[in-house]
Amino acid sequence: MLQDFCCKGGAFASPHHGPKRLQTLYLVVRYTQITPLNKVLSHFQHPNNKVSCHYIIDADGTCVEMIPHALTAWHAGKSAWREHTHLNQTSIGIELVYTPYHRGAPFQPFPAAQMATLIQLLKHLCQQYNLPPTAIIGHSDIAVGRKKRSRPQLSLVCFTPKRPWAFKCPLHPR
Repeated sequence: MLQDFCCKGGAFASPHHGPKRLQTLYLVVRYTQITPLNKVLSHFQHPNNKVSCHYIIDADGTCVEMIPHALTAWHAGKSAWREHTHLNQTSIGIELVYTPYHRGAPFQPFPAAQMATLIQLLKHLCQQYNLPPTAIIGHSDIAVGRKKRSRPQLSLVCFTPKRPWAFKCPLHPR
């Protein structure tokens, strides 16, 4: 069950959301480039930022639900995937608390605890909304030339055949 591994945002809930979502067709995964978790929560709550997501997963695996599924989170921005546009209305946004580059150091893998929670959440959401693994997409896939950060790192680090996940959720090319 979702409440077994993900807590409601409560005091951390974001005020930045729209009306009821149309449906759930996709799960959009990205990372924040902001750490630690408390700074990410503050960022999503700040009145000037106008961004949000449904879930945030910290490096230690802590998962916070910021916005209920029924509402539209502002995580996708100007977006398109296949025949759909404005994906805030048709997707659930998941943010990983993560900064991949530290002063020129090589790319660091996502923490195992964070990936375990992500896989558990993706499995749950795919089951709840009857979604195939191809419904899991990176933010850079949908951001219409604006973002380049989600796909390479996520596909190389956690969605490869070398990883022993029980649930395969590759990021598929268009």
